[in-house]
Amino acid sequence: MLLARGRHWLSLVVGFLSFQTATQLLGFATGLVAVRLLAVAGFGRYSIAVAVQGTVSILADIGVNSAVSALGGKIFHDPKRFGELITCALSFRRRLLGPALAVGTVTVVYLLRQTGATYAEAAFVSVGLMLAVHSQVTYSVYSVVPLLGLRYQEVQYVNIAGAVFRGVFITLTVWLTRSYLWAVGVAALSMVLQAQLMKRAALPHLAPDVKVQKEDEQAISAIFKSQIVTAVYYAFAPQLTVLLLSWFGSVERVAEVGALARLTIIFAAFEGLLANLIGPRFARLHGSVALRTKYLQTVVAMALLALGLFILTWLFPFAALWLLGPKYSHLSKELVLMVASSGCNLVITTMAILNISRAWSRGSWLYVPGAILTQIVLLQFLDLRTVRGAILFGWGSLISPAVTGLILGVRGIRAERRGELQVSLTETP
Repeated sequence: MLLARGRHWLSLVVGFLSFQTATQLLGFATGLVAVRLLAVAGFGRYSIAVAVQGTVSILADIGVNSAVSALGGKIFHDPKRFGELITCALSFRRRLLGPALAVGTVTVVYLLRQTGATYAEAAFVSVGLMLAVHSQVTYSVYSVVPLLGLRYQEVQYVNIAGAVFRGVFITLTVWLTRSYLWAVGVAALSMVLQAQLMKRAALPHLAPDVKVQKEDEQAISAIFKSQIVTAVYYAFAPQLTVLLLSWFGSVERVAEVGALARLTIIFAAFEGLLANLIGPRFARLHGSVALRTKYLQTVVAMALLALGLFILTWLFPFAALWLLGPKYSHLSKELVLMVASSGCNLVITTMAILNISRAWSRGSWLYVPGAILTQIVLLQFLDLRTVRGAILFGWGSLISPAVTGLILGVRGIRAERRGELQVSLTETP
């Protein structure tokens, strides 16, 4: 039976990764086109736009999608109730969208102006940011529907469609114009396409013309409040390296970090595996023993994967840098640091996705003070005008979330165990 289960999981993972690998390879190739064809300053500004978009996307969520995943895992088989939950989540997220876009617009305009971009360029990027994030809200909420239904192929088809659209049109427009603005515009339009395709895939599984239920709004609000501090911090943490270099360094240093990040895109494939395949299945598990086993297996597997990729990069850094071209060939030491940091972040993301899928988030904000304290200490020793200093700053900032994620996971599994014991005692005659 164990062998059969192992084969089942292997077939799922291989099938998922074949689609995911295709999507990531398209994204990787598109990124290399941008790195090689754009001037260093242009690619630096494109990296700033991408970083701010990532931040705003998180600010427009703040726990809503984790609430939909946790609550939807119990009602996804009921189209009416599931439809009510999705409708409530969309309404809730759209209320967050305005303030998030306001923060993002001010930030991207300021940072682009710092690098010498014109007001017209900053305005164009701001419009692209608004379009992309608005579509991201629609995409992410509706994506929960096929994921909880274990129809992850639907999500993969949508992602591949978006990747093909981005790859073809970014390659053509950047090759013809050498302007980063075309890359920003095409990326925004590809998000619009993905949002509409995902909505079309989800709607047949939801009851039409449903209303927002007060109990759903209260449940989402409770999870939102429990995650607001953590989410606001985490909105900036993943993009911290680019944002810091935009502030303290130069557009050339931003471009170097952005180029190195293109070589760590393989980690995104496994984060997609976690979010789209393992997380929803973990949300549906029952029993503390099954939860503990799957939690340990997943975290250890990702840690070993990260270690293997780090060793390969340490042994052959110049083989990877060759892909970026001669403008970035001097960054071998920085590349090793970037891969090490990305590997640690993969393990932390693994714990976060598993915890969020079960709504094990109470007290998650506690890692923020620890991370801020660590960052204050690091500021005394690191030169944030350099790529090396910015990467080390981001790496050190991972200590507190790593500890907190582990604590939340252990506490969540223990809470499941206590619940089982209470049920067994109640049922005992």
